[in-house]
Amino acid sequence: MTARIACLHAHRSNKAYMDSLFDDIEHVVKPRIRKAEILTTLAALSEQADVVYLTCTDYIAQIEGEAIPSTVVKIDAPFFALLAQRTVPQTLIFTNTDTIKGTIARLHKAGRQVNYEIIMIERAYELLLNGHKKAHDALVQEKLTELVATGRTLAVAQLSLVDAARSVDDTIYHPLMSITPIQNP
Repeated sequence: MTARIACLHAHRSNKAYMDSLFDDIEHVVKPRIRKAEILTTLAALSEQADVVYLTCTDYIAQIEGEAIPSTVVKIDAPFFALLAQRTVPQTLIFTNTDTIKGTIARLHKAGRQVNYEIIMIERAYELLLNGHKKAHDALVQEKLTELVATGRTLAVAQLSLVDAARSVDDTIYHPLMSITPIQNP
């Protein structure tokens, strides 16, 4: 049986990341929505799909503590488990300030013992929101290259940073590393 997969994204650039893992996905992109609409959209997608991936860490934080369908996978949950496997201090990279507080709160609430510091790459997220993904990735790559040279153990905490991370160093953890691809026939 073919699994039906859907994704709720805040930005259209996340579609390609999920397409790299799965065939035949229904993508729904809804920028800058709030809790009620997130929950309504997830409920509707869950009626149509076997698995629904929520790819926006800000949306995940907004619905924390709310009842959601069992078919919904918050993309950061398996990523937290991956981070917890590392025993060395980690540097978590963000570009969207709105995601930091909620992501870190969820990391702690999940009971994950992760020794970390946070680095925010300024101006990158605005570039992405304004349709300048190449400039966004270049800025992120520059900062990641600097950080790799310091010997830090890095993890990018947002899906939108995966391309930049992959292009700099394959030891940089990212949310896609914790998701098992399903290739539908």
